[in-house]
Amino acid sequence: MIPQNISYALLAFLPALLNLGIIFYLQFRVPRGRATDIFSLFVIALLFWQAEDVIVRLCATEATARFWDRILCIGWQGLAPLVLHFVLSYAGHTRALRRPALVALYAPFIALYLLYQAVPDPTIFPYRDGWGFVNLPRPGTLDGLQRSLISLVVVAALVVLFRHALRLRHDRARRTQAFLIAFGMLLPTIQGIITQVVYPVLFQRPEIPVTSTFLTLFSVTTLVALRRHQLFNLSDALGAQQVLEQLKSIVFIVSPAGRILYRNPFCIALFGESGSNDPRSFFASAADYSDFVKQVFESGLSGKPTRSYVSTLVTSSGERVQVLVSADPVYNNRQVQGLLLVANDITEHLHTVEALRRSNERYDLISKATNDMVWDWDMTTGAIYRNGEGWKKIFGLALEREDGTLNDWLQFVHPDDRQPLLDLRQALIDAPEQEYFEAECRLLLPDGSIRHIIDRGFVMRDDAGNPVRLVGATQDITARKVAERELRREQVRRQKELTRATITAQENERQKIGLELHDNVNQILASAGLYLNMARSDRRHEGLFDKSYTLIQQAIQEIRRLSHSIIPPTLHGETLAEALGNLFENLRQGGGITVDLDLDPAADAQVAQNVRLTLYRIAQEQCNNIIKYAKASQVWVQLHAAEETLLLRIVDNGVGFDSARAARGVGLMNMRTRAQLHDGQAQVHSSPGHGCTLEVTFPLTPKAAMA
Repeated sequence: MIPQNISYALLAFLPALLNLGIIFYLQFRVPRGRATDIFSLFVIALLFWQAEDVIVRLCATEATARFWDRILCIGWQGLAPLVLHFVLSYAGHTRALRRPALVALYAPFIALYLLYQAVPDPTIFPYRDGWGFVNLPRPGTLDGLQRSLISLVVVAALVVLFRHALRLRHDRARRTQAFLIAFGMLLPTIQGIITQVVYPVLFQRPEIPVTSTFLTLFSVTTLVALRRHQLFNLSDALGAQQVLEQLKSIVFIVSPAGRILYRNPFCIALFGESGSNDPRSFFASAADYSDFVKQVFESGLSGKPTRSYVSTLVTSSGERVQVLVSADPVYNNRQVQGLLLVANDITEHLHTVEALRRSNERYDLISKATNDMVWDWDMTTGAIYRNGEGWKKIFGLALEREDGTLNDWLQFVHPDDRQPLLDLRQALIDAPEQEYFEAECRLLLPDGSIRHIIDRGFVMRDDAGNPVRLVGATQDITARKVAERELRREQVRRQKELTRATITAQENERQKIGLELHDNVNQILASAGLYLNMARSDRRHEGLFDKSYTLIQQAIQEIRRLSHSIIPPTLHGETLAEALGNLFENLRQGGGITVDLDLDPAADAQVAQNVRLTLYRIAQEQCNNIIKYAKASQVWVQLHAAEETLLLRIVDNGVGFDSARAARGVGLMNMRTRAQLHDGQAQVHSSPGHGCTLEVTFPLTPKAAMA
């Protein structure tokens, strides 16, 4: 008989094992509280019921089944009030959880349980194949009423649970929890009412004991709620009383009559156990209490909460405590029944604030004495303090808040100077021995002007050598930068004047030498040639006369060439284009080099005399370089005047050279110096085997024309 019922017994045994696991999970993995304790009792009652179903299906006699029913029937009889108690607690129906309501809930079931045990008639346990011994209500007893009451209470619990789930529109997690539990209970409840209440009570038919089997669904949904949807959390486990007992804040409730109704343990520890129920005894003075009544108490009784009210209290030891008070009215039946006051000790905080104020005051005094802005950068939090006095001196504006971040500061820094500041932290990490740093940058002021500043600071490091704090000062060096810029301009101006004077002296000296050669020496040689020619009539010295005459003619030609090269071209009445044409014509005739000329005749009228002379001398220098070094067969010369620029380009196809290495040559430096004297530029581009290109540009501006 017993082996035949094992399969049916397993239908209740397996859910019992699952519920046993849930009980252990509740005890060791879930925060303890009222709701968890009630739910644990409910699961234990369910476990008793499932254990009874397993045992009575395996019993050999009706007496044995009746014996185990007397022991384990408390499970199915106590299940209903426990499930309703848990649902009311879970749904937050605090009024239904008061002691009178709980007594009214549990008392009928306790009475019915005692009557069930006390009735002299033995319980009826007929035997059914497969199911074993099945419990039936005893005629003439309250067994039927007991089963009906259990069904009604479970149905009430389902109604409360579904209603609670539907109200949780904005709390998705708890809504899912409530529906999981409700649907887990719904099917076993419907099945239990039909098979174990309606059948035996109304139709006098044997019950079908599968309710504990169907409760497997409830066990599974509960397990899902526990694991995936956090059926219980710490906030559920902590009751209000526990929170108040552990809260390190002063909490007390004052009645509308001005009497203290409640004080939490922390409040009692500060002001004494036997303190007065009059709140005025807490305050340091009558004036403080009077201000509290006007600002907080009367406002709270009218329904208005108070936040961040500061006052002074006196503890039982006579210590004065600065507190920050929050007050909320306590309602009952829509009437203000009292005022909940929560006060936090801010004495140390105020001392810190006062110390910070004094420190900031010292920073301001330093700024007044040094014209510097003192700053303090906490690199662990990113906060940067800058004192307002120094800020105002640099920006001319009041500082809105003295604490900020690096990004707040970077918005004033010139975009080209921001990256070094962003890289400063890593640079200090890479140089652990560095204790000081210095950095310059430009600031963009709101009015569009630019200020130059220099930051100097000291690096503080932790035990690992990482920078954690920088303390320093910012100095406005705009005036110094302007003075340095003006000094450089003056130096450039003086250098130009010196160069101009030197070149002018050179040109004047050349002019004198050229005129002397052309007008005096050349005339003397010409006269000597004339006399020699007249003396040629004497045939005895004809050979010497011919040779002397030839040498004198060569000297005259050389002197003409030399005087022509050192006398400025304008002295000959030539334009710049004509002078350059003659210069490179000599190159073509004397060096056998093909010369292509592209010279703009209009360029001469657009530049000043000094610029024309400079261009001619630069072209002369490059012409000499081509003859001496280039070994070129062809030269291209361009002279063009655009709208704003005059360009001279000389290109040869010679052997070329490394322009980077030859950049410091005397000839190239001479050309660059001459160009810079009139705000021009001379650039040389060359490489071995690729010839050479010289480009000289001058601005066609009033400044160039006036030079």
